[in-house]
Amino acid sequence: MMNAVAIVVAEKGYGDTVVENIVSVAGVSRKTFYEHFTDVQDCFLHAYSDFGDRIIKDVGQAVAATEPVGSAPMRAAYRTIFTVLNEDREMARAFWLDAVSAGPGYAATRQRIYGGFADLLRVGYSRRREAEIELPEPIESAYSAAVGMVAEMVILAVLSGEDVDIDSMVEDAVSFTLAILQAQPLPA
Repeated sequence: MMNAVAIVVAEKGYGDTVVENIVSVAGVSRKTFYEHFTDVQDCFLHAYSDFGDRIIKDVGQAVAATEPVGSAPMRAAYRTIFTVLNEDREMARAFWLDAVSAGPGYAATRQRIYGGFADLLRVGYSRRREAEIELPEPIESAYSAAVGMVAEMVILAVLSGEDVDIDSMVEDAVSFTLAILQAQPLPA
């Protein structure tokens, strides 16, 4: 049902999605739907949360599988995100574009997911700074800013409706992220 809600939302938009659409795509009864979820919003927010958790897990695994040298972990992280974008267009559309329509629970779920990405970035960059001591200590908000920048890259790619050039997007994301993390506060 959680895959079905993403498919329906990607096709119809969140505001036009009803339980009947979800159960039809999922091949389950309304009774089964209501045994698991209270309404469309509940189903969608569970699916959104699950999608975010899966990407965070996949990114963490990709980073752990790389040598912690230079930008390799960051490249692995962004490659994972942009590959999901190309491979699962419905999920990307539903959760990066339509999620904002999901009401009050959306903001808390989004902040938890984005916070997970920021934590991964914080840990990865900290490990890089241990090896490259000349790198500046980022201001705390830089991690959230970098996550927001990558999210915007994904949103623009989803809006284009085209497959993305993963290599190009990875390089852009790494360049932008490093610029954000290495920026220093302006003097007062």
